[in-house]
Amino acid sequence: MVRLAGERRRHGDNNHSSQRRHASHLFQRAGEHHDRQQRWHANRQCHRLGYRNGHFRGRPADRQLRRHRLQEGGAVASGFTISANGTLEIRNGYVLSGYVENAGTRFNIYGGGTAIATTVNNADENVWGGYATGTTVNNGGSEDVDGGIVSSSTINGGGTQLVHGFSSAGTAIATTVNSGGQQFISSSGTASVTTLSNGASETISSGGLAVGTIISSGGTEFISSGGRASATTVRNGGVEMISAGGTAIGTTISSGGTHFVLSGGTAISANVNAFFGEVVSVGGTTISATINSGGEVLISSGVVASAPTINNGGFLDIFGTAIGETINGATVSSLGTEQIFSGGTSISARSTPSANWLSRPEAWPVPP
Repeated sequence: MVRLAGERRRHGDNNHSSQRRHASHLFQRAGEHHDRQQRWHANRQCHRLGYRNGHFRGRPADRQLRRHRLQEGGAVASGFTISANGTLEIRNGYVLSGYVENAGTRFNIYGGGTAIATTVNNADENVWGGYATGTTVNNGGSEDVDGGIVSSSTINGGGTQLVHGFSSAGTAIATTVNSGGQQFISSSGTASVTTLSNGASETISSGGLAVGTIISSGGTEFISSGGRASATTVRNGGVEMISAGGTAIGTTISSGGTHFVLSGGTAISANVNAFFGEVVSVGGTTISATINSGGEVLISSGVVASAPTINNGGFLDIFGTAIGETINGATVSSLGTEQIFSGGTSISARSTPSANWLSRPEAWPVPP
């Protein structure tokens, strides 16, 4: 393991070889002295040169500096590049800026430690209780956030960010995931205001929470069992997929975006502004969706859609088979349209004047 604070010690070993030889000679002579006072003076001189009990342990000033770097506040270093395999650790008020981490190395940031503008190249940055800001993770690299906080990280192609809380809650704020990059959020991990670019992905699994994710064109958010997403924005060309056991609350689907609720998935209070913006498959659930002008929601066979609101220019398409669908308490606003296809059912629907009610037995493509 490589400790940053140990650099001074290793440097001292090289620069003070003659003094160490002199201290060794004094140490041997001290053992030959029978006079207690002479032996005390010889041992004291050995101690000043960093030689104690026959072993060189560094001068007292160096040992004090090492303790300051690892434990005391206010120590700042910058511009480090370490290429060899090994581990670098910081903690307790230590600030490291501009560190470049290359292949095979590991950088551990413990409680009280701060890393600024780290570059991770095919290596690991572990934020275990500490804080990191402005990290760039490149191909083959990973940023592991367990009990710590990271902000403004950039995950490039082939890079990974893991946000979880095996020891205590981990938090990632304002991460940007570019093409080919991945963000994984799991147990006790929270990611806020992540931006997914073209070809980027975010996966939320059991115990994970994503808040305010922005899915741009070509980006994808996956919500699996036990995962939750809140206030997601799906832009043109973006995709949000909710699988069995996953939950999305307050998703906004902009024009051109798509929100898939797969079997066993749940969408609550979605705001649909896109044509075919929300597609609810067999076994999925949508609750209190609001369908605005230009928005359309497709309900598959066997789906229960509870209390959707269809505003002016919005469409709710109910597809069915022998199993049928149930739309509970649908509200159709002025000029909104509820289209009931073969096998579809609408129960306790309420409408305002000029609402459109259509029953179309002709076959339409059934959503997945």
